[in-house]
Amino acid sequence: MKKIVSILISLLLLFPFFLIVETNSASASCYHSYSVTSNDIVEPHCSSGKLGPVGWSSVRSGAKYDHSTKGGTKIYIKSGGAAQASSDFNIVAPNVQYRKYINSDGSVTLVKLTPQGDVKLYKSSSGKEPTISWDEKEKIRYKN
Repeated sequence: MKKIVSILISLLLLFPFFLIVETNSASASCYHSYSVTSNDIVEPHCSSGKLGPVGWSSVRSGAKYDHSTKGGTKIYIKSGGAAQASSDFNIVAPNVQYRKYINSDGSVTLVKLTPQGDVKLYKSSSGKEPTISWDEKEKIRYKN
């Protein structure tokens, strides 16, 4: 009987320790870790960067996959032209300030520096259509 009581007391004393260890072993935590867009798309706000910055998933969800480049960049196509590209650029990483760069040909590139990678709005060199890219992993080309 003494052994059983001793074991129970030991377990009761160690139990809070397991709770403390478990709560300290969380790999990440976020405040407001997700939001739901008007299209019922869940946007994670805390990620390892594989999902892109906030808003990227919802913007890309309206685009159609076209092809991948030799370097592995995924190219998507979306309608709406420059107006839609500008609107979508404002949706991606909405709380991040952008920088404006003037290129040698007079065109402008807008860049948002996010923890998940750079988001750029620019005129593509291949087809001259407005393009949003995320860290050169994915690009959305906007057709009229």
